[in-house]
Amino acid sequence: MPNKSNLRVSNPPPKPLLIWDGDCDFCRLWIERWREMTMDKVDYSTYQKAADRFPEIPTDEFNRSLVLIQPDGAVLFAVEAVYRSLAYRRSREWLAWSYDHLPGFAGISETGYGLIARNRKFASAVTRVLWGKDVRRPTYFWAQRWFLRALGVIYLIAFVSLWVQVDGLVGSNGVSPVSQFLPAVRAQLGPDAYTLLPTLCWFGSSNAFLHFLCGSGVVCCCSFSESLRRFHCLLFSFCTCRSQSQDKSFSIFNGTCFCWRWVFYRSFSRRGGCGQGSCYCGHDHHRQPQPIRFRASVCFCSSFFCSN
Repeated sequence: MPNKSNLRVSNPPPKPLLIWDGDCDFCRLWIERWREMTMDKVDYSTYQKAADRFPEIPTDEFNRSLVLIQPDGAVLFAVEAVYRSLAYRRSREWLAWSYDHLPGFAGISETGYGLIARNRKFASAVTRVLWGKDVRRPTYFWAQRWFLRALGVIYLIAFVSLWVQVDGLVGSNGVSPVSQFLPAVRAQLGPDAYTLLPTLCWFGSSNAFLHFLCGSGVVCCCSFSESLRRFHCLLFSFCTCRSQSQDKSFSIFNGTCFCWRWVFYRSFSRRGGCGQGSCYCGHDHHRQPQPIRFRASVCFCSSFFCSN
């Protein structure tokens, strides 16, 4: 069993407080990661700032190891302080449990902690080699940002190329007029046509409506434009009469645009006609295979949630 500290402080903090050496580069690197992991459940402070608040704790203890002060006044040191603080994150509760119940785990942990504490500069150098200057978990922010923008450009190219050809392809005088195709599908399949062939073209099949769908798709594709997103943020705050953080508003805007651009383009690809998406003219070989439908749905859902 690990050794328990009987030291207590008379003025405990309202939340667990982990105190570390502000002059230790190794401590600073990992404290940033732990701060991100425990979020607002644990407070962090250097002993240079917090030592005067807790005179019961000798200064040598602050120099020697990390110190965790619990809201009940209990004081923990070294690796036990690390495990107890990380236990406030659900996925790290096993560390504190193993420290208390798993034979040998506490001893090995204390030995490893002591080895690192006596060689902080070397441990800091190893950390920088293996993790770099920032050991916090990667957010993949830039990869996500450029992926979403690239996807928006691809959608934009698709909508523009379709827009300039929409009259000749599916217009009233086109190769495969949607105004003739959908009524034929409705006559053959009955009410099931709306579920088997979901498309906004059921609400209108005129040339003007087709151009409206293409134009709306192009507008939604411009969500990767920073200026348009900022305009939406201001407009959203004005219409709702309440302030919204730009990050939250941008997230709502991106998710909405991804949803609608997918719906607009799927309205054309699902509209039917031989050689374009699904066909219900009696030729099964023109139907879109189920795996492709599944992959398209997965791609849409992943893009939508990624934007949020």
